[in-house]
Amino acid sequence: MPTNVGAVVAKVNESVITRDELEAKLRELELQITAAGLPESITHEEILKTAIDQLVEAKIRKVLATQLKVEVSAAAIEAWRADLHARMERSPSFKAFLCRAGKCEAETQRRDAEDALTMDGIMAELRQRAQAEIRDAARDYYERHKKEYLEREAVEVWRIFVRAPGTMIQRDRDIAKARAETVHTSALRTKGDAKRFEDLARSHSADGRGAQGGYLGWVSRATFPKALEDQIWNAKPNTILPLVEDGEGYWIYRVGKVRPERQHPFAEVEAQIVERIYTPILTKKLEAEIERLRGQQKIEILVPELVRRPTER
Repeated sequence: MPTNVGAVVAKVNESVITRDELEAKLRELELQITAAGLPESITHEEILKTAIDQLVEAKIRKVLATQLKVEVSAAAIEAWRADLHARMERSPSFKAFLCRAGKCEAETQRRDAEDALTMDGIMAELRQRAQAEIRDAARDYYERHKKEYLEREAVEVWRIFVRAPGTMIQRDRDIAKARAETVHTSALRTKGDAKRFEDLARSHSADGRGAQGGYLGWVSRATFPKALEDQIWNAKPNTILPLVEDGEGYWIYRVGKVRPERQHPFAEVEAQIVERIYTPILTKKLEAEIERLRGQQKIEILVPELVRRPTER
């Protein structure tokens, strides 16, 4: 922290940025730089400039919030702090990090809460105003990535696994085979009842799917070895395939219904696409608004190392 600065380090119009605020921001940045492992070549002046720029931008965001009629209530601030305190109690390391950054004091937390909630409000308002643009962008994304929303032809598959690795002595492998054949016979008796097959899988399957009733879900082509795939795709719904043996053991497969290939229409996936793309759109809008407003404010930097001429409105 420079020693030749006063109690006020910058002004945005009539709103001041204090030395205490700058010191807190510098502590925060230094911790972030250490945690991120950024190069030591970053100079003190670069860190100082970044801190001032962030504090000035926070003031400009408040100007933008006023223009957008975004307001933050005292109740919302206290709710934000309560959530923060709960997270701090759950994670002592998180609490220690915040305290090292000077963010355990009540007033600092209230200021951080107001900044965060103001940003949330700004983004919500920008999103509301950009709905048509976002929807158009989502439509464009959909047209360029249609394959992502193509539901491939698939078939429902269940399985039961009886372990019998090739390293197993023959006597034990014979016992495993007999057990597999017994389970397979029981599976054949389940006929079209998937629940009964799932109960068998929970009781007898040795792979990780046993707890889920052996259910593999919707399986597309080219998932299994060719010989097994042909059996699965040629089987009628609710078929129990013949016992399958390989180097790991014995497999009992149940085949369900087939789901034909289907292209999801835009209306079905619009919300999903919007959630994927809206943040970059709003970030650009926010940056443009900040730059627009920056040129309209009287910004005065009072740190000698960073002195610049005031920018008149």
